[in-house]
Amino acid sequence: MPKEKGRSSYKDARIIAAMILAIGGVVAAIITVWPPSPDDSPPEISILDPEEEQKLPLDTMYLVKGAASSVPHDLSLWLITTAPGERWYPQTAVQIVEDTWSGEMYTGIVENVDGEFYIYAVLANDEAHRQLNDYLKLSEEKWSWEGIQSLPMGAKIYAQVKVTGKLPEAKEVK
Repeated sequence: MPKEKGRSSYKDARIIAAMILAIGGVVAAIITVWPPSPDDSPPEISILDPEEEQKLPLDTMYLVKGAASSVPHDLSLWLITTAPGERWYPQTAVQIVEDTWSGEMYTGIVENVDGEFYIYAVLANDEAHRQLNDYLKLSEEKWSWEGIQSLPMGAKIYAQVKVTGKLPEAKEVK
């Protein structure tokens, strides 16, 4: 029986289906091994100033500087300090501009002279950001910064430096 013009046979359909499956398999393999786009890269955050083991004057504001890349837009960057075994002290949320950031932090009370403490760069999701902001607002209202027991869920440390407190330099009286 001759084949009708314009109609494919069962054999032709099987060949076409096999080709589609083969092409789909190649596409799936390429997607699996293809390098991730820059947007898929994990966040990279560093603290550039102060440097590790630097001595910072106590009872003053210090401008912390750093670099950041590949930070998702739904996360915020926070500066948080703590002394070993102590509470966490959220300082401020910072803006990342052209892969750099800076933010002020309080260096602690003079009684902590020669004491070590850590400065952390922390990424926080929306809920953690809200909790850190609520802590700062409440502390300002009460004029008391007691710290928090632990970082909120949704906050993750990405960089840290250990520094030591020193007495502030005396200012010359005129």
